[in-house]
Amino acid sequence: MPGERFIDRTVMVFGAGGALGAGLAAAFAGEGAGVIGVDRAEPSGDRRLEGARYHAVDVLDDRALAALFDDGPPPWAVVNTVGGFAP
Repeated sequence: MPGERFIDRTVMVFGAGGALGAGLAAAFAGEGAGVIGVDRAEPSGDRRLEGARYHAVDVLDDRALAALFDDGPPPWAVVNTVGGFAP
């Protein structure tokens, strides 16, 4: 049933402040997942999803990443969209 495929699952989206990451976060949330968005800075405006939790983390900092994963139960899935895009 649409809107319920990921109920009781948490998805962590790296690059959640970008166009692709924000879109994926919205798609997972639309299917019932809890979303944790990760980016260098917390997104604002239309890139910020209501109900999602956001963390500002430098993905090149191993200690910061370890602290992020140690902060709570492990997510069901991790999606990495960090990187550059040129149309």
